[in-house]
Amino acid sequence: MTLRHILVSAAGKRSGKAPAAESALRPACSSMMHLIKAVQIRWRLISIFAAPLFLLPVAFSIGGKAGWCAYVILWMAFYWSAEVIPLPITSLMPVVLFPLLGILSSTQVSSFYFNDIGILMMCAMILAAAVETSNLHKRIALKSLLVIGTSNRRLLLGFMLVTMFLSMWIPNIAAASIMTPIAMAVVDQIRDSSTAASYDEKRLVQDVEKAVPSALASDELSCSSNDRCDDRRTKLLRSTMVLGVAYATSIGGTGTLVGTAPNVVLKGIFDDTFPGSTEITFVTWLLYNAPTMLLCALLSWAYMQWNARDAMSSEPESSTEEKVREEIAWRYKELGKISFAEICVSVLMAAMILLWFAMKPQIFPGWADALPHGNLVKNSVPVALATLVLFVIPRDPRNPWQSAPLLTWPEAVERVRWGVMILVGGGMTLAEACKVHQPSSRF
Repeated sequence: MTLRHILVSAAGKRSGKAPAAESALRPACSSMMHLIKAVQIRWRLISIFAAPLFLLPVAFSIGGKAGWCAYVILWMAFYWSAEVIPLPITSLMPVVLFPLLGILSSTQVSSFYFNDIGILMMCAMILAAAVETSNLHKRIALKSLLVIGTSNRRLLLGFMLVTMFLSMWIPNIAAASIMTPIAMAVVDQIRDSSTAASYDEKRLVQDVEKAVPSALASDELSCSSNDRCDDRRTKLLRSTMVLGVAYATSIGGTGTLVGTAPNVVLKGIFDDTFPGSTEITFVTWLLYNAPTMLLCALLSWAYMQWNARDAMSSEPESSTEEKVREEIAWRYKELGKISFAEICVSVLMAAMILLWFAMKPQIFPGWADALPHGNLVKNSVPVALATLVLFVIPRDPRNPWQSAPLLTWPEAVERVRWGVMILVGGGMTLAEACKVHQPSSRF
């Protein structure tokens, strides 16, 4: 398109007369947008009713209970991937379909939704809720950042290590939600300090320009280029910090048995599939996964440094580092002195971990092995004990008779993700159905 055509088109737009080609395209674009909106609105209902009908040939082609088992699995897989109904509600489908189709009884199906694994998950999430309500996770995060350092590389390492540690004990969402605002505030402090330094430099350049007018053009160009570079580096640093937090939450969830829901699901499926094998305990899981977790965290940190080398190579000045440290220290000071609730929750967490370690460590006899019925003790016992104590100890020791406990039931209900427990139950039910009827052997 020539310059003349561009000017004519711009003049036509100013006068309210669009070119003929543009006028012809408007009705087509409008009808296409209406079609897309209509499909989006009706997609959910169409999928809900079309999926079971479309998958019926699978059940008839395989035949028997194995065919109906495969049918339900594919049906639920589609609902889960398309999210046409909430994920936990999809996980309740075996409660209805398996007894009706003769795959599993109602008693068998229901037992997978609230068993030892369910108790372990629920109590772990309640304990994580106590950590959140007491602000113990904030204190750990901010203190760790103050210790590690405030250079760009150390900040990234600090955010990733702290997030990884928190994610080992509390849900990934909770770890990310507390660390992301801190990371954003730290990057904003670095940007503000750099902007102030750049402003001072501009003032100096302007003073020099008055004395040496011939340097005006080159100095303005240099300042403008520096501004663009600083802005790009700040954006890159911000995205790197946020991505580091996101990576660390996923990596940290693999470190402990209660770090994330799939770990507990694996234990439940393993115990049901191989009942006579060595039990997966907290210690064996930690010994197996902790080295890999640390290695993945360090590799991710190294990769992100290389990927964002422009932002990482431009280390902040000492004054900027000091202001970042002051920002973190101010946030830490806002928490006040460590409270009685924080002390109690940290002691309970430490006691629970020690009980897990010493229960059935496999490398030496544990306290569960010394009990006459130690084989009946599972991983849910220590965490359930810690959960019970949470609702007994008063939050204010100076007024124990009228004080609320360390965690109230409404606080627990608000923070526990009940849908995850239903998801785990649904997955374990499908695993049991596959174990009994083996639909994969018919393909």
